Amino acid sequence: MKQYIKYINNNFIDHPVLEDNLLQVYPDFTETNNYGYILFNRVDIPKIADFEVLESEHYIYDSGTAKNEFNIRPMTQQEAINKKQQLIEQCIRDANYLLSVIDQISSIMNLTEQQKQEYKQKLQYFALNPVMYPKLCCTGEMPYDTGKSWPEMYN
Repeated sequence: MKQYIKYINNNFIDHPVLEDNLLQVYPDFTETNNYGYILFNRVDIPKIADFEVLESEHYIYDSGTAKNEFNIRPMTQQEAINKKQQLIEQCIRDANYLLSVIDQISSIMNLTEQQKQEYKQKLQYFALNPVMYPKLCCTGEMPYDTGKSWPEMYN
């Protein structure tokens, strides 16, 4: 389904509208009898990498039509550090939740006390050891690349 956007005096007015909706308001609407609307070609949002930020989306005029454009930038070092810290904290919360689940269902699983302690130790290791999260620390992911590959970074 085609979309149109109002474009008057080099300014976009409102947001894109479906052609069917324009035909309901303007039954004689065509691309030549367009009431100030131009064809709008929607661009899908690009994949944003783990350490990038979508700053804005705006419309641009492009050869008689309009399209949306996205401003994506790399995270600053501080934003990347904050994101990594938030993800690590989430992993710790998730591990703590799993520990509580193990406590609650250990009798159903018929775990011995030793097995229960082994599971807890493994979960605590995963939660507290960022080496277990290569996507967060592998080379090339962060704007301030250390030059070390995972898992060398923590050895």
